[in-house]
Amino acid sequence: MSQEAQESLNKFIVMAEQKLPDHIRDEAQKLVDDSFQKEQYQGDTKSSKWEDRSHDDEAWNVRTERRALLVKSGRLIAATEVELRGKDTIAIAVNDPLASVYAPVHNEGLMAGKSKGFKMKKRQFMPIPGESSPRLNAAIDKWMDNEMDKIFK
Repeated sequence: MSQEAQESLNKFIVMAEQKLPDHIRDEAQKLVDDSFQKEQYQGDTKSSKWEDRSHDDEAWNVRTERRALLVKSGRLIAATEVELRGKDTIAIAVNDPLASVYAPVHNEGLMAGKSKGFKMKKRQFMPIPGESSPRLNAAIDKWMDNEMDKIFK
């Protein structure tokens, strides 16, 4: 193998083993943060704007500003983190015992404990386990194409 080919191979290995997991983690964290900020799931190519509260008048504070959806104490946002787990696993986790109970209820629109038969409105803020995220995949593909162009030009 030529010296140039060996250098390119070494750069590729560094990109795949070190830079890629960090980039995926950062893109996934951006997806979650943007979903909360825009009150709309940012992982799909279609619009999934969150529904307003049925009693939105309860969310107005004394300055007549509406409290953001899914934000009462800030606990859910603060607890939602993207983590590298080992060499090949990236997980979006809710690292708070209380928030981890109600996170899937909001994210997937599941049954909640308010009253019998009450189903929470789905306000997805992270990918649902087992489903892919087209926007996240596209961002990662674009980054990889750029990195590959830098290595193998």
